[in-house]
Amino acid sequence: MTQNLKTQIEQTPILPNSLAIWGLGQMGVAIKGIEGVIYIDPCLTDVVREQFGEFWGRGYPPPILPEHASHVSYYFISHEHLDHLDPKTVGPIAKASPNAKFVTTGWCKELLSELDIAD
Repeated sequence: MTQNLKTQIEQTPILPNSLAIWGLGQMGVAIKGIEGVIYIDPCLTDVVREQFGEFWGRGYPPPILPEHASHVSYYFISHEHLDHLDPKTVGPIAKASPNAKFVTTGWCKELLSELDIAD
């Protein structure tokens, strides 16, 4: 299933003045436009459950694995909570999409710096 979403994102044609949007689970979304793909707050692991217990587990497996997200142009992070800034997602996506630009709030700078990611 995780490869299917990668293929779908990469192969979906985008017409002028339009976007394609995919839910990534939690509050994350992928948005594709003519000039690239934006990820907003992806949490593609079960890091919240691992740190805070079963109640906080994912409702379903991630639709794409972070290391498969090689198509990311921009990665937006709204704030530093684990379900928005998942270190187990950010690092692998940064490696899979080395040209991705990270756009964050000041609250995220310290953790991104620890992960060796420039915003």
